[in-house]
Amino acid sequence: LIFLKNIFHPYDWKRCRNFLTLLWSIWFIYCVLELFNPRALWEPWSIAFPHYAFYPLCCALFIPLLFTRYKHFQWLLIIWAVLTLLAAAKGYWQRNRGFDWGELNWLFVEGGARTHIISTGIRYFSFFTDAAAYGAGMGISMVVFGISGFYVRKLWIKLLYWGTTIAAGYGLLISGTRSDIAIPFVGLIIFLLLCREKKAIFISGALLITAFVFLKYTDIGEGNRLIRRMRTSLDFTDASWNVRVENRGKITELMKDKPFGTGLGLAGVKANRFREVDKHDPLTYIATDSWFIMTYVETGVVGLTLYLCILIAILIKSTQIIFYKIKSKELKGQLYAITGGITGILVTCYANEVLNFPNGIIVYTLMAFLYTAPYYDKELIHDDAIKP
Repeated sequence: LIFLKNIFHPYDWKRCRNFLTLLWSIWFIYCVLELFNPRALWEPWSIAFPHYAFYPLCCALFIPLLFTRYKHFQWLLIIWAVLTLLAAAKGYWQRNRGFDWGELNWLFVEGGARTHIISTGIRYFSFFTDAAAYGAGMGISMVVFGISGFYVRKLWIKLLYWGTTIAAGYGLLISGTRSDIAIPFVGLIIFLLLCREKKAIFISGALLITAFVFLKYTDIGEGNRLIRRMRTSLDFTDASWNVRVENRGKITELMKDKPFGTGLGLAGVKANRFREVDKHDPLTYIATDSWFIMTYVETGVVGLTLYLCILIAILIKSTQIIFYKIKSKELKGQLYAITGGITGILVTCYANEVLNFPNGIIVYTLMAFLYTAPYYDKELIHDDAIKP
């Protein structure tokens, strides 16, 4: 549709010629070449490729073309806030009213109960694919809207953002996903490093210290299942953590002769349906339990190294944009929030596969906004200059 419209009303393609598009193009090419990996299969490659490479490049290209005004950016955040409220409401409904027939089928027929109805209680997942994705989505919403609320000018947007932050916090708790608790912690730490306002640093620092001390060094709320489970996220002697460490050791041994990986879509138990039983790869018996470990298995040490370098370069360049090109205080604060949220969800990718739908598209969209922000800044500075 964009290319067809461009015939009659040409877009300003210069807007998407930036560092982000270059980096995702490199990764796109690498993932295309993975199709020629001798171990690769077409069907799993075609399923995994969009999340790995197609969506990131599409967002980098089309967000600058379509969201040309600051109000477009603002309205997308508002829509995201409303969707977050709906996700939290659905989680509340599941916890207090129960699951619908489709969710019950997924839990008890398709096997979701094995990881979602456990000894510590039920892990709720709203309308996300699973509890880990739900917790990650709520975590990044907490960071982005909690911080942005201090910077937007309109009162109703402030109230919407802060209400969304509270709802997202509730969703994060009931998801029961311990690794996702890292997202608000990391997000606030990044905000502290980027922000140079004493008041904001004091408030964020106080929240961080209070939350850490509460979870790590007190027994307050231990009778509450949700708090008790979140407290184990800071316990690195936990049995679940030890199993993951052991699995990663096995994966490392099996990957020594596979510098380019096993092929996209062929990591962990999801690969079982693509290989014949008598040709099972031992790697398909081991759960990856991590987006980065999954990337390591599917694209090899070469692919993982390239991928991590791209992500780090994206974040470094975006911070340079915020510091040196953004003058508007309102926009700068929201970009701080977005950078913190993205970093938080990338950190939790070490423990969970959370960049699938819809979180991946959200993250890639936010990255594109970081690189589109200088255009919004010029608009805001101009508007402020002509105000009487």
